[in-house]
Amino acid sequence: MEELTFDAVDDIALAWDRYGPSNTTDLPVSIGPLGPLIELNSLALQHELSLQNISPFNTCKLLHRLHERHNGRPTLYTEGDESHGVLRLGVNADEDDLEFTEFGIGMQAAARAAGIPVRAAQSLVGAIREMRDNVLEHSGRRETALLVFRSSAPVFEFCIIDSGRGVLNSLRDNEEYSYLTDSGQALQVAIREGESRHGRTSGHGMGFRELFRGLVTLRTNLRFRSGDHLLEMAEDSVTPETPTIAQTAYLNGFFVSVQCRAPVSV
Repeated sequence: MEELTFDAVDDIALAWDRYGPSNTTDLPVSIGPLGPLIELNSLALQHELSLQNISPFNTCKLLHRLHERHNGRPTLYTEGDESHGVLRLGVNADEDDLEFTEFGIGMQAAARAAGIPVRAAQSLVGAIREMRDNVLEHSGRRETALLVFRSSAPVFEFCIIDSGRGVLNSLRDNEEYSYLTDSGQALQVAIREGESRHGRTSGHGMGFRELFRGLVTLRTNLRFRSGDHLLEMAEDSVTPETPTIAQTAYLNGFFVSVQCRAPVSV
C-alpha cells in the first residue's frame, strides 16, 4: 500500500470529478504526511463524503479531531514522539487573537521539538498569523477556516484551509487584478509580497514574505491550492519566482501546505 501523496490526491480527486465518489469504500493508500490528508479531506467534504468512513482513514485520530467541534478553542495533542494541533478560525471573533496566541505557543514548541531553529520557528508562527488574518479577511467564509499542524522530528508541517470564494475571486474585487483569468495566475500573484485585493500600495499582503523569510534555513516543500489550480515549490526552489503551476481538480477556497525539515546537525 503506497503512502498518500499530493500526486495521489490529484489522481483521486480527478477520478471523483469524472466518475463520482459514490462507490468509494477503500483507497489503496496509507496515511502519510499532513498536507495530502488535509487536502483530500476537504475534497471529500466537497463530494459530501467523510474520510472517517473510508479505509484506511477510519482509524486516524487526527482526522476525527478535524471533525470535532471545539467552539474555536485551541486543541493540542501529544502522542509519543508526535504532536499536533487543530484550531478552527473565525468562530469566536472577539477571542481569536487570544486563542491564536495560545495555539501559536504550542506550535512554536512543537516546531522546536522537531529540530526547527528558534528564529525560524518564531518566523513561521508570525507568518502563520499573517496568513490566518488574510484568510479571515478575504475568504468570505471565515467560519470554515482551519489551521492544523503536526510535528514529528525532523519534520514540522502545517496547513491552513478554508472553503471560501478562493484567491481568484478575492483578487478580482480590485480592478488592478481584472486581467487575471484563472486560479493559476491568481496563486502566482497572491504569493508575491504586497499583493492583495486591497491593491499593491495598501500595505497588505505581507504574510508570504514572512513565510519565505522563515523558511530560508530549512528544507521545505510548499503547496498552494485554489480553484482548479495548484502551485508548488520544492526544497531547492522555494522562492516566489520559481513555482510550478498546474491545473487539477477543483477545490473550494484556499489551501496552504508547508512541510519543513530541520537542518542536519554536523
